[in-house]
Amino acid sequence: MDLEEFLKAIPKAELHVHLTGSVFPKTLEALAQKHHVELPEYQSIEDLYDRSEFKSILPMLKVAVSVMQDPSDFSRIVYETMREAAQNGVRYREIFWNPTDHQTVPDFQYRNAMEGIIEGLKNAEKDFGIVGRMIPSINREESAQLAVDLVTLVLENPFEEVIGLGMDYLETGHPPEKFWKAYQIAGEGGLHLTAHAGEFGEPWNNVETSLDLLKCERIDHGYTIVDNPELIQK
Repeated sequence: MDLEEFLKAIPKAELHVHLTGSVFPKTLEALAQKHHVELPEYQSIEDLYDRSEFKSILPMLKVAVSVMQDPSDFSRIVYETMREAAQNGVRYREIFWNPTDHQTVPDFQYRNAMEGIIEGLKNAEKDFGIVGRMIPSINREESAQLAVDLVTLVLENPFEEVIGLGMDYLETGHPPEKFWKAYQIAGEGGLHLTAHAGEFGEPWNNVETSLDLLKCERIDHGYTIVDNPELIQK
């Protein structure tokens, strides 16, 4: 066994994956054809996956959202990404997903999409032995009220596979305290709490606010915490 094979074989937990960032190029192309969605011009489908800068990722995520239109699409995407993870030794995986991103998709319903997601998770667990759980996430570029509405929707439609609330998208100009009410409702509803903070060079204060005000149990990224040794100890 060489080093690459050894590293793949080690059992792993992966706690930071984004659903719309997990769509394979050929799947994106196939779903676009299925739903008659016009993709941006490209020479190779892989060209749409340029991730050299964050600003180049956001348009790609919007393209992915546009082709995720029925439960079978969600099921396929989840199954394929879980299969790849299992092939690399992942045994447990948590996936972030922003339901409000799909509001512009015709006839989108959270519950139907979740049923497709769960089908993909269960089939992957049956076929590959990998366990997956979902973390619906707030798009922090949207309003605080929309975040509250999202949490309410999640709590009114409980699934065993949904374990927490997250928050992501552009941190600059969208501080965590904006979403305190949504996090309070989620915590009272029994969801685990996490948030992207201290990303994009934003100050460590956002990490502290996420811990103290939002009551987050985990921080995603949190790079700038290195600028505050006291907070690191906390």
